[in-house]
Amino acid sequence: MKKLLSSLLIGAFVFGVGAANVQPVSAASLDDAKAAKDKFDKSKKKFDKAKDKVDEAKNKADKAKDKFNKQRENMRDGDNSNRPEPPKDENGNPLPPPDKDSREQ
Repeated sequence: MKKLLSSLLIGAFVFGVGAANVQPVSAASLDDAKAAKDKFDKSKKKFDKAKDKVDEAKNKADKAKDKFNKQRENMRDGDNSNRPEPPKDENGNPLPPPDKDSREQ
């Protein structure tokens, strides 16, 4: 029983000291809180707008990267549909590639 009463006494003392440090709320502090909230909201809007721009740029870059990779895969897979015909001789046979020595310097 003594422990219970002493713990209540200690709790009351701690609560009383804590309650003594509470400051009354004034209209000025409410205005400050509102100003801080407005500033936070503006900052959050700017952040969200910047994040949207970054996401849009990433999506655009990903699409360009995908397009490039598809073109590269087509080149690797032997898609030669856009390649011109090699030069041919009088008999219609393809000419061999030129040698380094045969080129004019």
